[in-house]
Amino acid sequence: MVSEKKSFGLALLIWFFLGGIGGHRIYIQEKVSVILWYWLVSIFTLGIFPLIDLFLIKGLIDKSNK
Repeated sequence: MVSEKKSFGLALLIWFFLGGIGGHRIYIQEKVSVILWYWLVSIFTLGIFPLIDLFLIKGLIDKSNK
């Protein structure tokens, strides 16, 4: 199965607008269970986790593109 390469710039743009609900992780094609955990952690950290995730996006994109 051939998948298209994910763009770091587009992931950042999605994070900017939809980072609080994990939109960038959906773009990177994370599993549904990961998205649910993301929402739960975001609620309990009062939105700090999406800011931490900003620094993790590059690694997630690299991992997805391999």
